[in-house]
Amino acid sequence: MILTVAFVLLGILICVLQTTVLQLIPGSFSRPDLVFLLVAFSAYKLPWIPGILLAFTVGWVLDVLVGVNLGFYPLQFLFVLVCLKMLTLNSPVKESAYQIPMVGVSYFLLQMSVYLLSSMTLQYGLPEWSWVGMIQETILLVLAAIPCFLVFNGIHDYLANRIARSRSVRRRVRKHL
Repeated sequence: MILTVAFVLLGILICVLQTTVLQLIPGSFSRPDLVFLLVAFSAYKLPWIPGILLAFTVGWVLDVLVGVNLGFYPLQFLFVLVCLKMLTLNSPVKESAYQIPMVGVSYFLLQMSVYLLSSMTLQYGLPEWSWVGMIQETILLVLAAIPCFLVFNGIHDYLANRIARSRSVRRRVRKHL
């Protein structure tokens, strides 16, 4: 429960940073999608229900802050979470070998599907599409995923160890009483 609340609060903080502070940086090459990275990390590390809660919450917050088509962000993040979770469930391959490449592939495929859905639902014309821009954004996201996953993993391990220590202390106290 504490782990879920901590990651939801971290997700909300990242949403606020991404929509305010990171928008001040000039150029699109300097703005990786940190919320997407958090959702991808939650697909790898969190159980199903906390991951779904995180994906829906940060998607909803982004939808409120910057949503053009309402409901797209929660659907995108839930779709990414479920796909990554299903692909990595009971995988015999070491986590570090597939996490970062799968983030890049899933981001690229998600952007293509969002463009397709946007072209069908927007009334005022097609959004701008550029293969070079999409590949550039995907490479930036993959490069940003390495330090972000290290930070997220550090937070996850710290909180998990802290929860485990507090449970063991409670058990010892109960035995002595």
